[in-house]
Amino acid sequence: MIVLAALALLPPSVAVDSPWFIGSMAATVTFSGDINIAQLGADRKLNWLEASFYIAPQDTPYQSIELVNISPATYSMQTDTFGNRYVKFRWTKPDITTLHYGLVWNVDINQLKYAISGEGALGDSIPEAVSDYLVPDNLTRWTGFIKAKAESLTANATSTLDAARRLSQWVSSRITYDLSCWDGSYSAEWVFENRIGVCDEFTNLFLSMARSVGIPARYVEGIVYSGEKWNFHAWAEVYAAGAWLPVDPTYNEVGFIDSSHVLLARVKGDADVQNRLKWEGVKIEASFGPDEMIVTDFEPSEGTLVALNGIFKEEIIGGESLQVNVSARNLANSPMAIVCSLGMPAEMIYRSVKEQSVILHADESALLSWTIAAPLNLDKAWLHKMPLSVKCFPSGEYEGVLTVDPRESVPLLISAGITDLTAVNGSDIFVIAKNDGTGDVSGAKVFLCINNASNCVNKTVSLQPGEEKELGFLQLSITEGTTLSSRIEFEGGTSDSSTMSINELDVPDQGGTGQPSPLSKPVVPKEAEKIVVIVVIAVVILAILIVAIAIIRRH
Repeated sequence: MIVLAALALLPPSVAVDSPWFIGSMAATVTFSGDINIAQLGADRKLNWLEASFYIAPQDTPYQSIELVNISPATYSMQTDTFGNRYVKFRWTKPDITTLHYGLVWNVDINQLKYAISGEGALGDSIPEAVSDYLVPDNLTRWTGFIKAKAESLTANATSTLDAARRLSQWVSSRITYDLSCWDGSYSAEWVFENRIGVCDEFTNLFLSMARSVGIPARYVEGIVYSGEKWNFHAWAEVYAAGAWLPVDPTYNEVGFIDSSHVLLARVKGDADVQNRLKWEGVKIEASFGPDEMIVTDFEPSEGTLVALNGIFKEEIIGGESLQVNVSARNLANSPMAIVCSLGMPAEMIYRSVKEQSVILHADESALLSWTIAAPLNLDKAWLHKMPLSVKCFPSGEYEGVLTVDPRESVPLLISAGITDLTAVNGSDIFVIAKNDGTGDVSGAKVFLCINNASNCVNKTVSLQPGEEKELGFLQLSITEGTTLSSRIEFEGGTSDSSTMSINELDVPDQGGTGQPSPLSKPVVPKEAEKIVVIVVIAVVILAILIVAIAIIRRH
């Protein structure tokens, strides 16, 4: 591995309001919680209880750790089948109803420490030891429709890294972060159809899409800083050119991730990283109680790995469109997936997407462009200063100011287009239409055509400038070999058609319900085993007696 030359640019610790700017960090992480013991009778008895937790940060080339404190003292560090360390606590004959545990770790992380050694290529041979990460489980199994979407997104990918970038960009932009999914882990198929989730769901869908096009991918459990608070988190890693590269589809970080990511476990899927309880006793039930994760002494360091230079006209009039061009140069000695987002006041109009990404090699530059427009309803008594901010990952920022003079204006531009077309199952298709002009689009018709231009259905939509809307075309019939196309017709024009094909619906059948299964069950107490043996013997004796009585009656 090659050390990134650009790390010399890292300045002293600073306050960071976005994880994209955390180049390295040090922190203290405390995990604590309770285990509740329910006593179900007067003659209850608990001989021992073991609790296993994935709350041990892993020691990696990017992450150094130190165990500062742990309780109870009766613990051991175990290693699972994936090579992850986890902690196992043991209590012997506890006589209380609440057991407490706690660990304190110091972590020092630099996720930008090493260069990417290779980008990989779709179709590369996969080592046998890695091939299992191509096989879906019940949370990442794909349908023919998931695979068709993944194939359409990666059709022009130049490398495995580029394919991961395209998949992450789509998942990040098309799945809505929804806290109603926090208490479960939903399958890729469910997320693909319902378009909502949290980090688990973003990761499950990304894994499914990556594996469906031949990219080995694995699930990563950890914690992360959102820019506002710390929380448990999930992301992914893809195998490319002999190495595992991180991908966080929630934050759209590819190839590198920001250094607030604290790694707890790398596994095949979400169900492989569950905490477990085992115990031996009579009339006892144990369950996990409240838990807490606290990060203190957080010391992030910010750096610059992407140099940005804005090139745009500095003054426009009402309704005028503007091309905001930003030159991005990779300052590191490694290929990078650069992700950049344009921020501006809410009054301004996004005629193009807000966030975009590109692969840049060492010292390579690219021009990123956004089309924006000034509104027509600004107070004409003032010149309006509109701050523009382009923020990039990994760690780059450009700020400029645009002046809008509303005393003059240009005619409204009426325009709209289709920004996404996705068949989610055999009957339902979702189309996203966007107003990419400066005036309202009223009563436009969005057409969905199956196989030919004469077999179409349509829906009416109205869009404000810059607005996107998702339209569902439901209860249709989509079979293998179907070609879909969509366009929007509005006053004064028709958009180009967006198309996709459903080439193959025959996919691996993994069964399952899309929900994780428990990894273990409580140990059967010795006393319970004796009862089971007695019951079995009694049943056998009873059966023998019944047979004997029947024989006697016959004679």
